[in-house]
Amino acid sequence: MTSVDPPRVFVGLDGSLPSLRALRWAVWEARRSHGEVHAVHVRPAATPEREVGLRRGARRVDAGLDRQCEALIATWVHEALGEPPGDVVIRPRVVAGRPGPTLA
Repeated sequence: MTSVDPPRVFVGLDGSLPSLRALRWAVWEARRSHGEVHAVHVRPAATPEREVGLRRGARRVDAGLDRQCEALIATWVHEALGEPPGDVVIRPRVVAGRPGPTLA
C-alpha cells in the first residue's frame, strides 16, 4: 500500500490585506481538495558578509529571525481566520530571499 501526500496549497503572506484574503481562499481550497495549506513568508536573504561566513553566530541570528517570522505567520492566521481551522492543517514556512523569485 502506498502513502499519498495530501494536496498542498501554497500562499505567500506578508501581512497585507490581499495576503490575508489569499490565506482565507487557500483554506477554502484546502478544504475542497482535502489538502493542507503551506503559509509562506519570505524574509530578506542573508547579507553578503554573512554568506561568506563571518561567524558561527550568523546561524543563530537566522534561526531567531525564522522564529520571529513564524510568530508573524501565527498572528496573520489569527487576523485572517480568527482561530486556525480544525479541519485544515496550516504549515508555516519561512524562507530567505526576494519574494517574487522565491515564491515562484
